[in-house]
Amino acid sequence: MFALGIRYLNGWSMAASDGARKEQAEWPPHPDRVFMALAAAWFETGEDGEEGAALRWLEALPPPAIAASDATRRDIVTSYVPVNDAGGGKNSARPVVVPEHRSRQPRCFPVVIPHDPKVYLIWRQAELDGHCAALARLAAKVTHVGHSASFVQAWVERVCDATAVWEPAESIAAHHLRVTSAGRLDRLARPYNRNSWIAYHDLRDEIDRAQVELKAMKQPPRTVWRDFPDAVLLAAETETKQRSEYAAAKSGDVVAAAKLVDALVGETGIAALHAMIDAMVDDSDGRPVLVSAHAYERDGFNAIPAALAKLLSERLGASFDTTVVQTNIVCHTGADGYGRLARQARFEGDIDMGREYVLVDDFIGQGGTFANLRGWVENQGGKVIGAVGLTGKPYSAKLNPTKEQLHELKQKHGRDFEKWWREHFGHAFDCLTQSEARYLAHSPDVDTIRNRLAAAVREGGGRSYARSPREQRRHI
Repeated sequence: MFALGIRYLNGWSMAASDGARKEQAEWPPHPDRVFMALAAAWFETGEDGEEGAALRWLEALPPPAIAASDATRRDIVTSYVPVNDAGGGKNSARPVVVPEHRSRQPRCFPVVIPHDPKVYLIWRQAELDGHCAALARLAAKVTHVGHSASFVQAWVERVCDATAVWEPAESIAAHHLRVTSAGRLDRLARPYNRNSWIAYHDLRDEIDRAQVELKAMKQPPRTVWRDFPDAVLLAAETETKQRSEYAAAKSGDVVAAAKLVDALVGETGIAALHAMIDAMVDDSDGRPVLVSAHAYERDGFNAIPAALAKLLSERLGASFDTTVVQTNIVCHTGADGYGRLARQARFEGDIDMGREYVLVDDFIGQGGTFANLRGWVENQGGKVIGAVGLTGKPYSAKLNPTKEQLHELKQKHGRDFEKWWREHFGHAFDCLTQSEARYLAHSPDVDTIRNRLAAAVREGGGRSYARSPREQRRHI
């Protein structure tokens, strides 16, 4: 034998009878009501497999005997309570109505006060076998039987000496109590479409979290490209990455970085850079300031941009700014286009009003780092006249998107997407690089873009791993 014990912690039970007698209190608790309390605890706590097996075993047992005292029924008083709010919700157009302004409907809360707050459901002919531990865990999770205010404590006993007052009968009985049968747990789940309900709310939660993450991006400022020239690439990508110094330089070895750029930067690249500067500077006697996108990466401090800027400052006779630094880790090495768009570089530093600048970086991928560094410089009053990278894809050197590309992007995803982009990234499509615009235009649809951006934020830690400017400058 075994028994399921229930103690009513408030000293009373609130549970309405079924059928047309809702104003009457149920006593003793029907076995099926107790089973539903166990099932609710199981549904709400992760649907453990052993506990589910115990419930399916329990539902198929013959009806239990019940040991319960007599009870005093409290007088029924009709209360008028606010109905549930039919509006509200952040996705609803209907306003939320506070309780004091909602209509009130009559409700009864039938209560009985048992002479003894303990009740036992007793199965004399059944043995717990391997279900004892699972059923005991499940009983411990039950918080109420009947109304949510009808608090209880439940437990399992292998031996129970309580005297049964209600016994199950095979023939016509004086009292009709609801009992369980095989399949009851599944029947409880089906009418409420539980699995679909959970899947829907999991999806809603995922969408809400994605929207929060997208709103939190707060990308750095950018400016329209106008007639910005193509970036100058100084070395081939394959040659650069095959150099023995490359990995060490990417991880912070300044000596390796100096050797790398000295070996790769030839007179042809310097001449191309001279030509670009001569074509863009306003003052033929002046020389622009070189500013590099030096930053931490996953494997350490990337020493290449600073080493390249120092070398170019010597070859060009130009000054090298050491105050502008990237203040976050964006984890772009090996990232796809969505990762680069979602985790963008931010900068801080001192910019001279009206001064001309040339941007310097080790690698040009989508060009987003250059776009953000340029936006930072120009928002502080400087003027960026060009950009140079040690290496990169030749097509990535074309930073300024064409009118045809921007038209293709708008035609593919619609003007509403550009509005959304402006809200989340702070700029319109004409501030994208050519590679970024191409990447977005080739994306399947708007939902894919939004979902992949949100996922990229989560993969990158959601905050781009900010570092202090002081810590950055120690490595210049």
